[in-house]
Amino acid sequence: MIERLLFLTFAIALFTVAVGVWRLLMAWRLARLAQTDLPGAAGASSDADRPSLLYFTGEWCAQCKLSQTPILAQLAALTGVSVQTVDAVAEAELTRHFGVMTVPTTVVLDRGRRPVAVNNGLASLQTLQEQVAGAG
Repeated sequence: MIERLLFLTFAIALFTVAVGVWRLLMAWRLARLAQTDLPGAAGASSDADRPSLLYFTGEWCAQCKLSQTPILAQLAALTGVSVQTVDAVAEAELTRHFGVMTVPTTVVLDRGRRPVAVNNGLASLQTLQEQVAGAG
């Protein structure tokens, strides 16, 4: 019984450390991305006075069409944020720049077109609203 309890405690501690290291790695990666210019046309924007969002998707992505796209339409209607849709396959340079490995992926950009948040996978409306508000 004691061995199981020790093993469980060790497993929980190991998981906690792994999550902490993952979060530090993601924060470091985001800080590094914020120091570089966006490649291609994504670096220029007519909405320089407010945050914007890059939405990495693919024509074959069902979750993008059924879930993320309607959420982003709601976000744009509620906040007025500009959403730039990026085909993850066609825009390979930009996809590599952000390390996109899955779609949907959303990147929230501040007024200076610097990334402040990267969401791999489906991002909720509440999460995106908080990130856009923090970027403003």
